[in-house]
Amino acid sequence: MDGLKVALISAGVGAVLLVAGAGALAWTNAGSRNLALATGTVGAALLLFALQLPFELRTREERDFLTVEYTLDRQQLLIRQWHYGRGIGTAWRMHAEIEASEWLAKKQPQLFVTEQDRDRITRDLVIFSIMTYITRHEFDWQRQVVMFKGDTATIFTWDRLSKPSECTPFDEAAIRSHLTSSNISYSGAGLSLTGGTLCLPPKSRFTMDRDSLDIQNPFVRITFRLRPSGSVNYMHPGAGSEVPQMAAGGARYETRLTGVTVSVKYSALRAQHRDMEKYRDWVRQLLTGLHEWFQTSTET
Repeated sequence: MDGLKVALISAGVGAVLLVAGAGALAWTNAGSRNLALATGTVGAALLLFALQLPFELRTREERDFLTVEYTLDRQQLLIRQWHYGRGIGTAWRMHAEIEASEWLAKKQPQLFVTEQDRDRITRDLVIFSIMTYITRHEFDWQRQVVMFKGDTATIFTWDRLSKPSECTPFDEAAIRSHLTSSNISYSGAGLSLTGGTLCLPPKSRFTMDRDSLDIQNPFVRITFRLRPSGSVNYMHPGAGSEVPQMAAGGARYETRLTGVTVSVKYSALRAQHRDMEKYRDWVRQLLTGLHEWFQTSTET
């Protein structure tokens, strides 16, 4: 149990015992006006404390939603976004997803055969890509962006700020273990991990399955949950109504839209903690970057 929950329960039990004990003493010594006044003061102070708790310590919840689009080429055994955008980290995403697709085609080509498996590898790629974004781009929850702006080019670098005591580290083996235990199709594909370590906030843990990824620590819980659209577009991307066919029958291309619902829940017991704003900044940074990571190109 969270230490603050234990503290809250202990405070409640202690307050009840204090009021009961003080009341018993004041009742027994009813001739003392000072004891009665002191007992009333204690009771009023504890009542004010109890009334303020629900207002000061409230859970804060936020929701976000984004859409990911992947096109599967049944002839080339390839799955990727048809046109990648130009946002921050786009080159990293394109390289990671195409490499993962090529690894899958080489190691498990049978997953491109049935429609059920093709739907599965589409959803798995969303989870794999989110994890890649976090390990490659959000490698330190307190990272700092430094911009070098010249006349001919602008370069961004990201510096780690967290000391060992200020984060929970996860190496590649730990992350890949989660991918494998969750039966993610791309569990053996290349995993980009900046600096060799993912540095999440202190006491963080993450879990995942085929349809969700969850990061939790004493201050906040972030859940990414997939919401498939259930529809498939068989047209050639960017070629109007053309539907190329396979020699063996069936459409060559399949484009699927997958939604990602993001749920953020901040701890009520730490709502007024002096470090809470650092966690909110981290969440804002993470979600802003994720939208840019999955942005759709305007090219046709």
